[in-house]
Amino acid sequence: MAKDKGPFSILLIDSDEISSPHIREQLAESPEHPTHLDLSKTFLDALEKIKRNRYHLILANGCFQNGDSMKAILDEIHRRKITTPVVLMISPGEEAKAHGALKSGATAYVVKTEEELHDLPSRLWSIYRNYELKTAPQALEDEIILQSRKLMEVNGKLRELSIRDELTGLYNHRYLQERLVEEFTRAVRYSHPLSCILI
Repeated sequence: MAKDKGPFSILLIDSDEISSPHIREQLAESPEHPTHLDLSKTFLDALEKIKRNRYHLILANGCFQNGDSMKAILDEIHRRKITTPVVLMISPGEEAKAHGALKSGATAYVVKTEEELHDLPSRLWSIYRNYELKTAPQALEDEIILQSRKLMEVNGKLRELSIRDELTGLYNHRYLQERLVEEFTRAVRYSHPLSCILI
């Protein structure tokens, strides 16, 4: 379900001028997980970027300006059918807020401690891979259903081609043979007489 090949693409929604550079620095320094980072300072700007670009993950710092609440943001993401996983960054002691965000649709949260920020690229990659593995079976099942429907349509068309004359569109000899067998079997089963007239 990966969005595309290339660097791990993250949209950071963060209006905090103090923590934002530190988060960007941690993500940029990861050699094992090359990351393309886009920054939005407001939720509305983030929605515009999501419309134009595809991201592997949305990383939202828990504090927003303009009175945006995390629940309102998650509700809007859900309403717009955006399937990109959302990870919330919270300060220590805000775990209750994070649990509320998880109930509203956030995928995970990361506590902004020095240790967590140091390991942020690996942690985000792990969250994304877990999300991808959880959603893959449903996407695979949907794809199997879609391909099965297409296969049934093609088989129906092939069946029709096999029993009709290509030039006239009339039933061919194969169809006559199949129908004779079916009608003969039905006549024997129900003890009905059977007649066949060839012209």
